[in-house]
Amino acid sequence: MSFDITDEGMETLRLKDDEGKVIFEKTFDLWDVNNHIYDLQQKFKNRPAHEYHAAVVEYLKTLGFPPVSHRFADALIGRITARVQELKNDPAGESLPNSPDSTESTPSA
Repeated sequence: MSFDITDEGMETLRLKDDEGKVIFEKTFDLWDVNNHIYDLQQKFKNRPAHEYHAAVVEYLKTLGFPPVSHRFADALIGRITARVQELKNDPAGESLPNSPDSTESTPSA
């Protein structure tokens, strides 16, 4: 028995200049980045938005991103959050029978 599975948790982002030329490309783990962003949201919960966005920009630099604007950081957060939610709602992303979250029984050999 064999099966194919795609790792939908990995995404590739391409940052382009005004002419559409790719100036930066990065493949990253959506859940890992989303979790880091969530941690930053909690840390900066009652602080000014510009401090939160500055922290996100700094975090992106640790991932190898070039310096980006706060606007870019905000847009990226929105897209990551939406994509994670989309994958969570995807029936194809349900627990596999061998997953600890699964309630399906696995036939024994």
